[in-house]
Amino acid sequence: MPFTVTIFSVFGQGEFSVPPIRFLCILISVQLVFIVTHWEKYNTGVLFLSWGYDASQYGLSLFYFYTYVVGHQSYQFYVWDGMKFAQLFEYGFYTCCLMSFVMSGYNLHYAYYVDRTGKQSSFYEAMVPMIAPTLLFSTSLVWAIYSPNHVMEEDPRAFMWAMGVVFSHTAVHLIIDQMSSTRASPINKMLLLYILMAGLAIGGAFGKEELMAMEVFSAIMTVLHIYFGICIVRQLCQHFNIHAFSLSYLRRKE
Repeated sequence: MPFTVTIFSVFGQGEFSVPPIRFLCILISVQLVFIVTHWEKYNTGVLFLSWGYDASQYGLSLFYFYTYVVGHQSYQFYVWDGMKFAQLFEYGFYTCCLMSFVMSGYNLHYAYYVDRTGKQSSFYEAMVPMIAPTLLFSTSLVWAIYSPNHVMEEDPRAFMWAMGVVFSHTAVHLIIDQMSSTRASPINKMLLLYILMAGLAIGGAFGKEELMAMEVFSAIMTVLHIYFGICIVRQLCQHFNIHAFSLSYLRRKE
């Protein structure tokens, strides 16, 4: 989520940018790359990190530094035939994401049809981890498009943060499941709350206070997600009889 927010901060809104709904699509594409990687491990048992991860982080760091030196106004131009530089940047993002999807698809095909090491017993079981992300992305797009108060245009960062927290919670569930060889849950409680929130907002339940309601919801979900993470760490420490942020257990092994 921070990648997309910082890119949005560079291009902003205006003639030489792209509509906020398309920045949401960029965010979804980035999140898809992340979740598909762990979905792949859930099915193959191998975590394959594409070179695109490192390359994108180096590239974005250089891009931000260059922006600091020359200013964001340097990107306010047309490349050719009415295409803005921001659009070219957007298409480049999608291309990199597509390359990661192709590699994940190849690895899944190899595991199930060549090496015969696939972990799941059926197509449905293999697809279960993608149910929650699909619901999250669909709900977010519907909310952004049909919001009575156009919250995505009013405060894109707040909207992407709210979605990002729910995505993070969903991704952590999948990571824990694949690390512990546990069957993934098709949906989680925070996602259900998000879907309910979006439905109420689209239905006009919050009136003109939709943006404020979304911000309050986002803050509550952030606290709950942090609490969830703390509980997971404490349970792991108890299970392994270790202390968080301590390496004293290494001395005990010696």
